[in-house]
Amino acid sequence: MAHSFFRLHRSPVALIGSAIATALVTTLLPITPAHGEFEDSPKVVLDEAWQIVNREYVDDTFNQVDWDAARQRLLGQEYSSREAAYRALEQELRRLNDPYTRFLDPQQYLELTDQTAGEVSGGRATTASGSDSRDIIVTEVIGDSPAARSGLRAGDRIVLVDGQSTARLSVSGVAQLLKGAENSQVTLTFARGDGQPRTVILTRARIDLPTVDFALRETSNHRIGYIRLVEFNAHATEEMTAAINSLTEAGVDGFVLDLRGNPGGLLSASIEISRLWLRRGPIVLTQNRSGESEQISANRTSLTDLPLAVLVNNRSASSSELSLVPCKTMTARWWWAPPPTAKP
Repeated sequence: MAHSFFRLHRSPVALIGSAIATALVTTLLPITPAHGEFEDSPKVVLDEAWQIVNREYVDDTFNQVDWDAARQRLLGQEYSSREAAYRALEQELRRLNDPYTRFLDPQQYLELTDQTAGEVSGGRATTASGSDSRDIIVTEVIGDSPAARSGLRAGDRIVLVDGQSTARLSVSGVAQLLKGAENSQVTLTFARGDGQPRTVILTRARIDLPTVDFALRETSNHRIGYIRLVEFNAHATEEMTAAINSLTEAGVDGFVLDLRGNPGGLLSASIEISRLWLRRGPIVLTQNRSGESEQISANRTSLTDLPLAVLVNNRSASSSELSLVPCKTMTARWWWAPPPTAKP
């Protein structure tokens, strides 16, 4: 399966989500039956999901929702399909009025795991809420991709995909339309600024999309190791390790870690990467609704003690925020950081 060749977001961006919340979300698709009588029924998923929320939800008042009654409603109905059961579960979760608790159907879960595995070429997207705008905005065009060769640029608005309007589609919905078999074609209509929409035909291709970009930059008699991390996926730690080692061998005086536009990703990757920078001290503290807490700390496996500056913007979220806090406690001189070429 080949994928899109640029990154998208809803404009303006208002990121939601956290590494801990993502961990909860991804557990909402167990397949082990909770009760034998439901073994061949969609009610398996409903009951398992209900129990996870009942056990893990931080607010033990469930935002004043009668959660026991929610279980009765879910299991008291008959469902014509699994999709109908999923919709019923989504409705009950919406009663909690909690943007961090949501249900992923199998296709959505597959897309999430594909992305966090670091094996999907392009199509990384961020989500937005609380905006009247429904524009789908290209935030980055991958170099030497079909999109780049067709003239698409960061900031362009995607209007149509194969003739279908993006006005009522989510970012993931647009990304799904852009996916297809390698060498197949997709017709894309986009607009730039106040100009007229332009239509191009793209031939899908599989491209290599690294998680980490790095370079040696010299400014004001300083040799700066510039590292940009796109997201915290399964390959991020090994790529970050290689970048730090390579720049250290090149004799840098300090580092700039660019987390602008990074929507987060795996909590485990964020912890591992924080440990590459921090020699000691806490990284993250989790606390459940009973007040029991668990602190995860650095373990003296840092690769450098050189000064570090961290760059963020309004689209740095989740694990980016988690990684930023301990890094800010480091003693650091602050230098001018060169912006990434053709990147947000």
